[in-house]
Amino acid sequence: DCRRWLTMLSSLFRSSTEDQGEENKQKKKGLQKQEKKFKKFKLSLKCKSQVLKWMGVASRNFRCELATKFVIPNKDDRKSLRLPPIEYPSIKKEDWKLFVDKVLFEQFQVCCLL
Repeated sequence: DCRRWLTMLSSLFRSSTEDQGEENKQKKKGLQKQEKKFKKFKLSLKCKSQVLKWMGVASRNFRCELATKFVIPNKDDRKSLRLPPIEYPSIKKEDWKLFVDKVLFEQFQVCCLL
């Protein structure tokens, strides 16, 4: 069960960062179809804990990748950091701005990137 749950979460995590173009327009129809695709799992407390730890690691790795690939190389050119990378169109502009500000904050660079 844990392995299937992790696989499902992994695919959901990847799909949440992909382009959602038409999906946003047909949200109601899509939600009805998606409800049929998902299964409910009964997981032990240990398994739930492992899933949450994995999600935390995946989230941290993704943020680190964004910072090292897009933000740090362009830290002197703030204009190029106004919009999220085109590779990740699901990142909202407001969220991207907060993320960039956090990464470029001097204390963040000292404690996290050295």
